[in-house]
Amino acid sequence: MSKNELEKLRAEINSLDKELVSVLAKRFAVTQKVGKYKAKNNLPAKDPKREKELYASRELMAKNFKLDAKMVKKIFQEIIKTVRKNHRLIKSKK
Repeated sequence: MSKNELEKLRAEINSLDKELVSVLAKRFAVTQKVGKYKAKNNLPAKDPKREKELYASRELMAKNFKLDAKMVKKIFQEIIKTVRKNHRLIKSKK
């Protein structure tokens, strides 16, 4: 592989990373709305049933895309941890 090929691949990775971050931003915008709904309706930040379903479905998605399911679960655990923190913050400002 030439240096030019490596640079092209890295540019492609950078572009994909930008898409990932953009999608995360959109996802968190929606979870903010969920947090406001939960605060308005006095619902807890944590929803164990929803989280269990989410982890199972995301692990299945990972397997379907031939990705490491444990890695994908860890990523979503971090996302959910941040979402819960944001929901608690929204509720505290109510």
